[in-house]
Amino acid sequence: MRPMLNVAIQAIRQGGNFIIKQYEMLNTKHIKTLKIKNDLLININKKISQIITNVIKKYYPLDTIFIKNQQNCMNLNNNTQWIINPLDSQTNFIKHIPYFASSIAVQIKGKTEISVVYDPIHNDLFIASKGQGTQLNGYRIHNYITKQLIHNYEIITYFPYYNKEHTTIMHTLNNKLYTIKHDIDFRYSGAITLDFAYVAAGRISAIFASNLNTYNFTSGALLIQEAGGLILNLNQHKISNNTSKNIIAGSPALIKLIIAKN
Repeated sequence: MRPMLNVAIQAIRQGGNFIIKQYEMLNTKHIKTLKIKNDLLININKKISQIITNVIKKYYPLDTIFIKNQQNCMNLNNNTQWIINPLDSQTNFIKHIPYFASSIAVQIKGKTEISVVYDPIHNDLFIASKGQGTQLNGYRIHNYITKQLIHNYEIITYFPYYNKEHTTIMHTLNNKLYTIKHDIDFRYSGAITLDFAYVAAGRISAIFASNLNTYNFTSGALLIQEAGGLILNLNQHKISNNTSKNIIAGSPALIKLIIAKN
């Protein structure tokens, strides 16, 4: 898997270099209409995708490539699939909020084997290989909470409020958490891909999320699992196929504490 991981790293770093240049050149004063904003983001996403895809195709021309919100490249080798999220979050990027990332996941015969998430602003590279653990900038990371922070949690929530069912789920979880005698801070960052990486590194305690898509979930799930974190669907069943759209993920200590309160 190492050659494939090296290609993913090369591809995502090249894409990240382009993102940084566009971010530095971005002048929000010129974005006066929704159409201008959308056209700009579409063009930037296409260019990032092209940069990443060109690197992958150079080494693995027969593999299938899936790109968020774009036409997918179906090739002869459908057993190996590259799943790319060029820019998450576009909203943070366009508003000059320095919290966004690109991600690549590689699935072989339906199982995620490689995950790469890159934060170009902070030059943070999160990587994971199945059975090999998770690394941040070349150093092994683990999802755990120190004894000093065991009573203080930061939780990311991602529940679209346009869906009544999602709102109900979030309120139910909030009510459960209020019964726990710990300090809990709820936050929403806008970049769920990077949130998953932060959970893997222990920077964030947990994520409660609903209506996730494959591009947001696949790469982040492997990072957390290989770092020793726990991922359950909202029915509290362990996830094995990385396809759930509604999840609780994070520190095993916190997840088990929440379950115990049900």
